[in-house]
Amino acid sequence: MLEIKYVYKTLNQSGDRVLESVAEIKSKNYIKYIQKAKVYNEDIANDLYIAEVKDLSQTPNHTTCLKQARLPKTTNDFTLRARDLKYSQLGNNPWDNPYLIPTIEF
Repeated sequence: MLEIKYVYKTLNQSGDRVLESVAEIKSKNYIKYIQKAKVYNEDIANDLYIAEVKDLSQTPNHTTCLKQARLPKTTNDFTLRARDLKYSQLGNNPWDNPYLIPTIEF
């Protein structure tokens, strides 16, 4: 017997996940339902996702926790060019910077 937990993607006011329902399926094909749950979670338009798939027929119970699919983030490519050396890590002159000169004599 398998137990599948459906959870809302949005958080409640206190920042917790809200459990929508728990479905119990009379099947022993654990790996098949994990694969189906991963495909189900890839649907971004759905308000629910499968948080856990638990196999109750085995002792101890096997539980697989799953995550929801995120929206793909697009990034813009840009290049920064530093023209002024005073904004580099060493500054204008490494010998004038008191943080770079060792204070312990050799």
